[in-house]
Amino acid sequence: MLGQNIAQAYVVIHCDKGEEYNVLKNLSKIPDVKEADVVFGYYDVICKLETSDHKELEKIITGHIRTLPHVRTTMTLNVIVEQES
Repeated sequence: MLGQNIAQAYVVIHCDKGEEYNVLKNLSKIPDVKEADVVFGYYDVICKLETSDHKELEKIITGHIRTLPHVRTTMTLNVIVEQES
């Protein structure tokens, strides 16, 4: 996002078979998860996180998302803040 000092990331999640909507429901309880959807492919769920800084982002991913029931693996894609030329 232009002009804002926030940390953003997309997290793709591989779940136990048939548990995608349970994971989605649990993600909706995490305030920093701004969007989440079930997807097709190797990963089952994608969510967008917005936090005040990267330390908080790490805390949400490792302490909340990765510990949810039925989450097998995650991959985090950090959003790069636009840099001036």
